[in-house]
Amino acid sequence: MERRIICLCFILTFCLTGCSIPDMRVLQLNQSSKTEAESIKYIEDTVVQALETKDVELLKSVFSEQALERANDIELGIEYMFDIYEGDFVEITHSNHSADEHIERNNSWTCIYGQCHIETSQKVYVLSWSDWIKHTGNPSAVGVYDMNLREYKEGEYYSYMDIAGVNYPKRDQIHNTLRNFLDISSDTSDEEICSLFSEKLLANASDAEKEKLYWFLSRLRLANMKGAWVNYGEVEGQKKTDVYLEVSGSYILYFSYDLEETDKISAMKLTRIQEGKTEKDYVLEMDGYGAEGFVEFYEEQKE
Repeated sequence: MERRIICLCFILTFCLTGCSIPDMRVLQLNQSSKTEAESIKYIEDTVVQALETKDVELLKSVFSEQALERANDIELGIEYMFDIYEGDFVEITHSNHSADEHIERNNSWTCIYGQCHIETSQKVYVLSWSDWIKHTGNPSAVGVYDMNLREYKEGEYYSYMDIAGVNYPKRDQIHNTLRNFLDISSDTSDEEICSLFSEKLLANASDAEKEKLYWFLSRLRLANMKGAWVNYGEVEGQKKTDVYLEVSGSYILYFSYDLEETDKISAMKLTRIQEGKTEKDYVLEMDGYGAEGFVEFYEEQKE
C-alpha cells in the first residue's frame, strides 16, 4: 500500500523557483523523461493542496487548454468538490491507474486514467481523473480532461464518462444518457431506442434519418467515444443543455435535451470534422427538432 503525505518540500519548491503552477505544469509536460508515476503524483499533490486551500485557480491549472475551453461549467464542479471536502488531510492511499496508448498515422497519444483514496480527519474520498500526458496531434489536449471526487463507500462502484471539467450532480443525467447509448446493440428494439427521444424529435425527423440514427447508435462503442463536453444556455427563460461527443476522432455527435420532456433528447446531429479543422470551424448545433447527418454518415461508411 502506497502512503504519501503532502510535505512542506512541495510548497517550498514553488516558492524557491519562482515558477507559477501553470509554468510548472508546462515544464513538467515538456520533460521527455516524465513517467506515468510522476504525472499521477503531480495530480494527487496539486488536487489535495487545492482542496485544503480552496484554491480554484490551482485546481484549474492541472486541466488541459482544450478541457478549459470546453468546460464552461468547470467552476461549478470545483465548487462542488470544495463543498463536499471535509476535515484535514491525512494521507493518500490505494493509488492505481491504467493507461491507453495510441498511434495513428503521424500522431500518437497517451492517456492515464488515475484513481486514489484521499483520507482526511473526517472522511475518505475517491478521486478519479483522466490525464493526457502526450498528444502529438493536438498539444492543447495535454493535461487533465475530466475529474471526479466522491465520498468513498465500500462496495459502491461508479462509472463516469469522459466529460470535460469536473463532475457534479447536475451532470448525472448526461452520464446516464451516454451509458444508455452504449447499451444499444443490434438486438435493441426500435421501441427501446425511441424511449430516449422526445415526441418532437420523432415527429420531425425523417424516417430515413431515424433509421440511420438507430443504426449509428447500435454500433457506438466506448472505444469510439473520445471525450464529451456540455454547454448550458437559456431559451425563453428555460435552461437548455447541449452535449457534444467526439466519435472516432472524425465526428462530433451533438444532442440537446427537450425543454418540456427534460429527460428526453429533442435534437441530434452528427457532423464530420475534416483533418486540420476543429469543432470551432463548424456549426454543430441544430435549429428546432429532429435528427441530421446520419444518412450521410451511413453513405460514407458504405463507400
